[in-house]
Amino acid sequence: MRKINRKGQLPGGIAGPLIFMIFVLITIIFFAIFIYGFGIFTDALDEGIEDLGAVNGTLAAEQTFGAYDDALLPGLKMVSAAIIFGMIIGIFVFNYLIVKIHPGFFMLYVVVVLVTVIASVPISNAYEDLLTGQAFSETLLEFSIGTHIIIHLPFYVTIIGLLGLIFIFVKFNARENEFT
Repeated sequence: MRKINRKGQLPGGIAGPLIFMIFVLITIIFFAIFIYGFGIFTDALDEGIEDLGAVNGTLAAEQTFGAYDDALLPGLKMVSAAIIFGMIIGIFVFNYLIVKIHPGFFMLYVVVVLVTVIASVPISNAYEDLLTGQAFSETLLEFSIGTHIIIHLPFYVTIIGLLGLIFIFVKFNARENEFT
């Protein structure tokens, strides 16, 4: 079997906290923009459509797009929470079951976690600035789990990084003494 050339790449599992930080932010922002935009579209549709002959356009828009708009927020809140928790569990499972790194990469992992924690502080502050804005803050506040995680992002990145470190370097199998 041919060995894959991984020159210039971080060893597997080390970038987990960094990927988590970026992925959570992108997930919440994307879903919030989607809900916000669809809410604006629905409101414009309700105001812009008037009677279309024998059909009440406002009622038709409210029964179709309004019902979708009402179902969208709770659904995407649950989807975003499931994606975030799935990402956390995936990092831990990947680090424990799949990643085999030499213990010499311990310090590299610690440095990556420290850099990620330092980088998460301005991201958390920028998200708080988005929460204090006028137009978009109400939609972001609806994502309670995601907002909580992003506001406390340095804490969660530290915890995930340390637990990921434990899952990578502490194996409970006796045959884990071989490193490739």
